[in-house]
Order: sequence, then C-alpha cells, then structure tokens
Amino acid sequence: MKSIKITINDSTLRDGEQQAGLYFDQETKANLAHLIAATGVHQIESMPAIHPTEADLVNELINQGIAAQITASTMMGTQFIDQSWETGVQQIVLFHAVSDRLLFLRDKQVQSQLEYQGKTIDDDIPLSVIEQVRWSMLEKTLKHLQYARDRGLKVCFAAEDASRADFDFLTECISRFAPYVELFFLCDTVGCLTPEKSYVWLRNLLEVTNGAALGVHFHNDLGLALENTLQAIYAGASGISGTFSGIGERAGNVPLEQVLHGLRMRWGWEVENINYSALAAVPEALARLGVRANPPYSPAAHSHETGVHVHSLLRDRHSYTIFPDQEPEIWFGKCSGASNFKYLFERHLNQSLPQQYYEQFRTFIKELSLQEQRSYSTSEVLSLLEQELLPIFSPGNHPVTGNSYLKHPNLIRFQVEQISQMSQAMRNALVDVFNQFGCIIIACDRVSNFRQNLLDLGSYFGQIMPHRSSDSDGIATITPTPGANYTALTGQPFNFHTDGSFMPTPPKVAILQCVVATETGGESQIVPAETLYNFLQEQDPIGLEALFEPDAVVTTTVNGEVYRGPVFVHAGDRVMLTYRPSDHQVTVQAKPEVAQTYHLIQTYLENGANKLQYKLQPGEILVMDNTRILHTRTPFQENQGAKRKFHRLWLNGKPDDRQLAHNQLKFGFRISG
Repeated sequence: MKSIKITINDSTLRDGEQQAGLYFDQETKANLAHLIAATGVHQIESMPAIHPTEADLVNELINQGIAAQITASTMMGTQFIDQSWETGVQQIVLFHAVSDRLLFLRDKQVQSQLEYQGKTIDDDIPLSVIEQVRWSMLEKTLKHLQYARDRGLKVCFAAEDASRADFDFLTECISRFAPYVELFFLCDTVGCLTPEKSYVWLRNLLEVTNGAALGVHFHNDLGLALENTLQAIYAGASGISGTFSGIGERAGNVPLEQVLHGLRMRWGWEVENINYSALAAVPEALARLGVRANPPYSPAAHSHETGVHVHSLLRDRHSYTIFPDQEPEIWFGKCSGASNFKYLFERHLNQSLPQQYYEQFRTFIKELSLQEQRSYSTSEVLSLLEQELLPIFSPGNHPVTGNSYLKHPNLIRFQVEQISQMSQAMRNALVDVFNQFGCIIIACDRVSNFRQNLLDLGSYFGQIMPHRSSDSDGIATITPTPGANYTALTGQPFNFHTDGSFMPTPPKVAILQCVVATETGGESQIVPAETLYNFLQEQDPIGLEALFEPDAVVTTTVNGEVYRGPVFVHAGDRVMLTYRPSDHQVTVQAKPEVAQTYHLIQTYLENGANKLQYKLQPGEILVMDNTRILHTRTPFQENQGAKRKFHRLWLNGKPDDRQLAHNQLKFGFRISG
C-alpha cells in the first residue's frame, strides 16, 4: 500500500445532521464525536452558531481531549468568528457562496435596488452587476480571513456552490485567499458534477493556481458523489470533506468510509494517520440509531430543513436543487428559519402572514425541537397548527382589551400581595422568568404602597441609577406635561427604544410601574431584540455585522453632547442591544456603511416586528432587560380626571448577592441559528 497525505474533514455532526428529520441529542453527538475521533480524521466539524447547545458541545469535546480535531464551521462575520474562537477551537472552516447565482441572490446592495428585486441570475442581469457582487464577496471574505488569522486560528475556506461558479472568478478566489487558508474546499453544493467533469475541473484548477491546496466537498444528488470524489483525489485534490454513511441534506454527502476504502481498492492508497480498523464503528453506530442517507432521486432526497436554503428556494428554485420541477418538502427543527414557515404558508397554504409570525413560529419550533429532540415534517407542523399546539395569532388579535394578551408565552404575569413579603420561591421564579424571556409583569394587590413596592422590587435587580428627572429615591415620574418637548411626557406616538441609549453606561434593567392608567390607549408594547437580530441576520447579515462596530452610530443630544457607540455588542456568549432613533431629544446618525441597515431596524419595528402588547393597570409593574427588550407605548388621550401616571426606575443589574435567588441575572440574548 502507498501512503498518501490528504486532509480528511468529517462533517457528520454538522452537515450530516442537516438531513431533514434527523436529530442528534447532545449525548449521542458526544459519543459519535469520540468514535469519529478514533478513526484519525483530521477535522471534526460542528457549528456553534446553530444554537448555544452546539457551542457547549464544542467546548465539552475540547475539554475531553480531542481539541486538535474539533473544527468550527463558521459563517462570515466577525461575531461568528469570535463565537467559534470563544469555544476554544484551534481551527475553523469559514464558508461563503462563490457562484454568481447565490452571490446575486444574497448581495444586500443589489437586492435593495427595485429593478433587481424578484429577479434571479437567469434574468437579463448586466455584467457590471455580476462583477459588483463578485468584488463585494472578495473584499468581505479577505477581511474576515485576516480577522480569523489575527485571532490565532487556522482557517480553511469552503467555497459554497463552487461547481457552478465562474471558472476565472473561482481561480481568483483561490489565489487571493491562498495566503490565509490551509485548504480551499470546492463544494459541489447541489451535486451536479459527474466523474469526468470532476477530474478535468480539478486538473484545470490546479494547473491555473500552481498547485494550490484544494479539497472537495461533494453532495450526492445524482448518486455520483463517491466516484466524483475519487476522481478529484486522483486528479490531485489534497483534502476531502464528507460524512459517515453519507448522511446529509437532500441525498446526502460522500460517505467517508467508502472513499477511504475505495482509495485502497482502486489504487492501493492509504491515507496517513487513518485507523482503518476503526472506520466501521461509526456507520454501525448510526445504523443502530436508525440513521441512513436518503437515496438519490427518492422523494426524501428533495427535502430541506436548513433555513438559509429554504430562504433561497423561495426566491430562486434553482438555488439549492438541480431538480427545479420537483416540489421540495420542507422540514422544521433546530436548523430551520423563519423562511421555512414562510414557505409553508405562502407556497403550501397559499396564505400570507406578517413576517413577525414566521419569526415567532421559528423561535417556537427550535425550542420544541430541542425539547422533544426531533424535527417535524410539513404534515406534522400542520397537525400542530390544527391542534393549536403552535401559537398562532391572526391580525384581529392585535387590539388588546384587559389582560387577554397574557396568553402569549413570552409575557408572564405574577400576582403578589406585597413585594417585601415575597417568598424565596417567588424570587427564584422571578429570576428564572426574567432570564428566559427578558421581561415580567408583577401585579401587587396592595396598590397603596406604590413607591415602596417599586423600590423593594428594584433591590432584586440592581443598584438604582438616578436620572436627571428622577427624585431623591431615583424614581422618575412620567405623566403628560403641557408644553413638554420630551415625547414620553405627552400622549403622542413614541418610537421603540432602549432606555439611556446615549449614556456611557445605560441601565441594565428598566422598570415601569402604572399608578394611573388611561381610559383608552397607552398600552405598553415590547419587542424582543433577538427577533430583530434574526430578521437582520436573514435580510442583511453584512450590515448586521457592521452594527457591532464601536462607531456604528453617533447620537447628539439637544444640549450638544455627542456619543458614539454600537447597536449590538458581544458580552461573553450573549448579545446586547442599545437602540434609539432620532426624536425631539436626540439626533441619531448612522455611519454611511450601516445607514441602510439602521433604517431596516426602524422599518421592522414599525411594520414587521412581533410586538407583545399589554395595558398595565394601577399597581402593576413591568420589569425589562434593557439590553434585550425594546419598548414603547401606544398613543393616548388624556383622561377627564386624573392624568396617566407612571413611575420609572433604572437599575444597573448588580444587586446585592444576598438579594439574589438561586440564580444569577442574565442579560442580553444568546444567538441561535
């Protein structure tokens, strides 16, 4: 046998688990990871950005002694690179599309132009536009490759849809990225290659790029992934990426164990450091779990679960399939996005819903998938809807009367006699709910103790942060004031915001207490920041990344004070938001490269946000994580008698340890896929 040196990248736990209907729990994943590590493969991929549980798993595996093999598949964005780096990995696979089809579909600047909306690369697109999206991709990728290297990470690059990319542009990518990457993976994302094409393609690329380090990642839509991969290695590829048993989305990936044995049988080649006697254990373990790849051309081979794929299919049927006339089956799970529900309602049910409902469904199904440790087919999701096991609201539910809106799972109301008399169990519950949802409502029966209840409650959420309009206790009174320039002191419409956004250190907790309610209007509205983040991630991921920069926006107050800062910030494994649009008190100017994205925020909050709405009654208190919850209130007319009156308290989120429950307060939100 001849020993050859090529890199073996295993993607069973990442690309493999994207197979529609497949779910690995954490224990199963950990067991599989150790079986895979025993084979000697050089890279074992996971994807921390899918869900916090994935990041936890990566960290766990690193601590269990296989750090050298664990690799993080990483989306393009400094926040995702940071997220991977924080897990402790030494190497990442950074990926981005390289085909004109996908680049055109995802370029935010081009797609924002009316003349190109709804079009695909098959329409009459000017060459100048194609060159523009290519240049944008090159510039962005080089920036992030350098960033990852500066982090001390070894980097491979996966060129999504490389088999349909322009040859000259692909060779430019290979040459430009070569100084930064260990290996450049050529992805046949839709499985359109044949063995003859694979061999010639690799030989030509190697010749033009002077023998660059090229790997291959081939899908099996035509049933040719194994032979395509063998031909690519024969042509000179220096790395392969696949999965054990060939599992993966649609008809799956190339089966690694078959490639390794195939090299032995065909040419007498053995890959260095591979333990061939350990290979069989992995597909055997998968078989015991009932896991197998979908056969090519079968109905199951046309199923899709990954949100980014479904999002593209909605706009271009050729984006993730070479069978555009075959109706795809959409699945729902921890890898799915809002687009999965958009596809379900608009293509399957012929019914269009506001974007916020799709996002609500996405959040719910992710958590349900993790809880039940499974994914759901279209028919199963339809059944959940029919049984009202998925929360669904029609536009008619928006007008709120009384407390009916409390049925929403993200708005929890506690009833107590008096804050000072709360039991330890009640305090534990308050902290748990606050950490989970970022907001809670507390109704106090003894409404005469307004101020004391507010101050007592505040002690559980930090030290009081006085405001220029607050009294000696730190309480600010908000009530309509004649001639006021501050919108909060009128009944006029108010924009969504977080409090103290232009302060050097904004409050972590904002508390509102109703003393006198209005007869009509004046309902409190909140929007969880994670829904905004997910919206921007789908609509404008590049712009979202720029909103993390320390000078993303400049805020100037009426007094001439100037503050510069980001909109989103990383805080460990969480993300925090600071946001306020221009109003009578401040002028907010986003720097040019984020201006369009910043405008998207306001558009989303005004027209598409999943708003939770509730009318506080006297004595009720709304506690909000000011780094996670955007809030406002609806317009109102003044009462004939007593004016609307609220108390507001700002807190720094650092209570006396003796006041805390069994749990520490958590701020911001964790990123999910």
